[in-house]
Amino acid sequence: MLAVLSSSPTYVTQPLAKVLGIEEVLSTTFEVDGGEFTGRLVGPACVGPGKIHWAESLVARRELDFAQSWFYTDSYTDMPMLERVGNRVVVNPDPRLRLAAKKRGWPIQDWFKQAIEVRA
Repeated sequence: MLAVLSSSPTYVTQPLAKVLGIEEVLSTTFEVDGGEFTGRLVGPACVGPGKIHWAESLVARRELDFAQSWFYTDSYTDMPMLERVGNRVVVNPDPRLRLAAKKRGWPIQDWFKQAIEVRA
């Protein structure tokens, strides 16, 4: 099963997930009341520890196992999720994440470099 777990708002992540055929979307959701934004979030923002909150809800609902799960990211703010899953891949990381991944021996992929090599 694939899921999008993103700090981006649902207005961005849901259409993308639909195009990609991904049914589970966990992302930052803004409260709407009477068709208007209230300025409040629905639950915690899906970033840092908030991402763990939403992932745990998915794992419980779908009876999944964090130890068997994969997580791909480019941001140091996702360290809590990277440390929670059994399989992690760091993709085009920001400098802090690159350093942390190297120290921990986590796989690092450079998709920008791979795209250039494919075009050449």
